[in-house]
Amino acid sequence: MGRERLIPLEENRGSQAIFKVYQPTLRWVLAHKRTALTIPVCVVAFGFSVWLGFDVVGIPISATCRVAGFDITKTTGWQRLEQTFPGIGREFMPPLDEGSFLYMPSVLPAASLTIAEEVIKQQDLAIRTVPEVRDVVGKVGRAESSLDPAPISMIETIVTLIPEDDWRTLSQPRWHSEQAWLNWCRPALRNVWPEERRITKAEILEELNQKAAIPGVLPTWLQPIQTRLVMLQTGFRAMMGVKVYGSDLKEIERVCLQMEQLLKKVPGAVDVVADRLVGKPYLEYEIDREAAARYGVSIRDIQDVIEIAIGGERLTTTVEGRERYPIRVRYPRELRERFDDLEHILVPTSTGAHIPIVQVAKLTFSIGPQEIKSENGLLVGYVTLNTRDRDEISVVEDAERLLQSERKQSDELVAAGKHAEASLIVPPGYYWTWSGQFENQRRAMDRLSLLVPLVLLSMVFSLYFSFGKWWLVILVFLDIAVSVSGGFIGLYFYGANLSVAVWVGFIALIGVSDDDSVVMLTYLEDLFRDKPPQNVDDVRNLVVEAGLKRIRPCLMTSVTTILGLAPIFLHPGRGSDVMQPMAIPSVGGMSVALITLFVIPCCYCLVKEWQFRRHAKSNGETSPISADPMSPSEE
Repeated sequence: MGRERLIPLEENRGSQAIFKVYQPTLRWVLAHKRTALTIPVCVVAFGFSVWLGFDVVGIPISATCRVAGFDITKTTGWQRLEQTFPGIGREFMPPLDEGSFLYMPSVLPAASLTIAEEVIKQQDLAIRTVPEVRDVVGKVGRAESSLDPAPISMIETIVTLIPEDDWRTLSQPRWHSEQAWLNWCRPALRNVWPEERRITKAEILEELNQKAAIPGVLPTWLQPIQTRLVMLQTGFRAMMGVKVYGSDLKEIERVCLQMEQLLKKVPGAVDVVADRLVGKPYLEYEIDREAAARYGVSIRDIQDVIEIAIGGERLTTTVEGRERYPIRVRYPRELRERFDDLEHILVPTSTGAHIPIVQVAKLTFSIGPQEIKSENGLLVGYVTLNTRDRDEISVVEDAERLLQSERKQSDELVAAGKHAEASLIVPPGYYWTWSGQFENQRRAMDRLSLLVPLVLLSMVFSLYFSFGKWWLVILVFLDIAVSVSGGFIGLYFYGANLSVAVWVGFIALIGVSDDDSVVMLTYLEDLFRDKPPQNVDDVRNLVVEAGLKRIRPCLMTSVTTILGLAPIFLHPGRGSDVMQPMAIPSVGGMSVALITLFVIPCCYCLVKEWQFRRHAKSNGETSPISADPMSPSEE
């Protein structure tokens, strides 16, 4: 074997430094249990207020005050707390910063190809004036593919941004900016409170939206990959939307337009756009069969002339090297450009003469649907919207409540004969449903709501089979509650929402916190089994001894977890905005684990003192300490 000597725990300098801080602190905690336990209680209350909202956590307090005849929810302080802690947002996955935007404005259905080309040209020039924009590429209509059924009114523009390090810097006034007497130390203050900051992506998006704004053009801003995934899943060109089902396109469009005005009032809802289903101009030839028979013109000949002369017919394809060009036959543009010219298209008769088509058909101008969509056997129209500065689930829930409330009020107004005052009239047989990427979150939560309780239940039984005491299982879960609360507090200060990635982080946090508790409780149980205490002082001394033996491995678990996840927060590259929310629960929970290092010994000592006093009392003995383990005399 080697000559190296294993240094005992008591001689290790790192352990000695930890003992100098931990031992007196733990003795003070054991002597002042009531004061010490208020800290984890406050942490749990704070964490659950962040998660569920202060209005939910404060239900016991508000109910008690109502019984006493006082409504505390009407006070200014209570309402301010409800606004500060409304509950953490929910989403499926944190948004991935793709470094680009996909701008999909929609023009009115009556707009021609010329108008659409002019709109995209103006918008591309305006977008290009933003300094952070590298490239702008726009597309009108659809490609030569049946998989891309985009109308001419649909525009897609990809906006690529330059690297973030080259973005503009904006001035940011600080508390010391206008203090002239601090000029001598301003350079040092700027290192802590800089007076300049880099422009954010949200501010760039707002500037792009203002630059590209054109009357009559409805904007929608997303990211390229995000948009393709949403379109494949729901058919929307936005993060979420309402599908209105019915049997008449005009009624569906009316309901959609009413919903569009209402949904603009929902906090966090942006880019609210309702489908303009009806509004596309059409030219229709109504064939007069009697006149056609009089001139000896067949219906097939009239239809062929209309198809070939106006629409054109592909005859063949010319091959020039590796290039292919279709050859089409139709009237030149100057003979079919105006409405009056279409009445003078010539139709051959049975005698060989040619007559104007107006003599055998009537040309009319009408308004019809731009596109017809159907789902579940019914026609459907969309009202799409995005959300910024707020989570998707909350926006959908608030929007649904608003629509249901407005529909109820409108039904009452219609019953009273006040149709003009109704804001949302939905005919019988028409209904709406919500769809979007938030559906992934709901499906994931449905599964997690079954899996997480099963996992926790299995933890309960495994801990019970290990310790054989239910109250030790409760102590472990109290420690887990404190750690989980620390994770929610970390999410609150980071500004992240609850997502599947965040719940994965919480699952990892629960496992690490459970291990720390088991390590501490296992040694406590072995120590109390080997050295039965003779008085309350022995109980506390044994708890302190066990804490000193297990403080270092517990600290190593916390420190290694935090250091192992630190690179995720230090690297700002692509994908970090998805990974960081996953790591926040573990980092926040392990930071609060410093408190849990005292929670388990304190609660364990509390139970053991109570058991010792009860045993001493049953044997007729007197304890040298007050019968209440948290009595004011110990303070």
